[in-house]
Amino acid sequence: MRPRIAVTQADPTGFGQLLTRQGYSPIAIPLFFAQKLPQALDGLDPRTVHSLLLTSRYAAEAAASWGDRLRTLKVTCLGPATAAPLLEIGIPVEISPFADGISAVSALGLTPNSRVLFLRGDPVTASTLDAVQKSGAQVTERIVYRMMENPDAEATLKSELPLDRVTLWSAAGARRWAALSPPPIPAIAIGQTTAEAARSVGIEVSTIARSPALMLEAVQDSFG
Repeated sequence: MRPRIAVTQADPTGFGQLLTRQGYSPIAIPLFFAQKLPQALDGLDPRTVHSLLLTSRYAAEAAASWGDRLRTLKVTCLGPATAAPLLEIGIPVEISPFADGISAVSALGLTPNSRVLFLRGDPVTASTLDAVQKSGAQVTERIVYRMMENPDAEATLKSELPLDRVTLWSAAGARRWAALSPPPIPAIAIGQTTAEAARSVGIEVSTIARSPALMLEAVQDSFG
């Protein structure tokens, strides 16, 4: 029988397909859904800043609406999935390979004279926001989407038991998973921040992926 892996991303399709190709059975249990806020960009011209920081695909989709106006900026994306909406329209980006947003902030090389635009969701990983705010740069933040709790997550979880592993993609996701009161299921966490959040609410973390691109490898490692 194929190992059953809970995929808790808001959009579980892409990673689920990867799992299927490797012989796993992905079980989609989205913990959140994204409520996009297109009006957040009203009156904002990206050409007034030097750099653009994007840590999620949803933020990149919002930025893509600016099209060629992004070409004058240094655009840093956290992972290839974040970069995809911009690469699809030919916007050059720098991709930070690590799971922790702190590395993406470091890659920007910010100085007190830098003007950086940070398009983000709500909530945002605290360590990423702290790194941006402490960089010394002139930072403009815009919340372009909100992650809302999926009201069907608990019912879906109960209907899909038993599960062999769960993938956790954020600290908020780890806390939300614990709030569903699942039976003990080993977790694969993305990055130390997510792993620490999971452990703090009693979740057993079997492996940690250093980046989104290494999540599949971490799943495989969790089975020894």
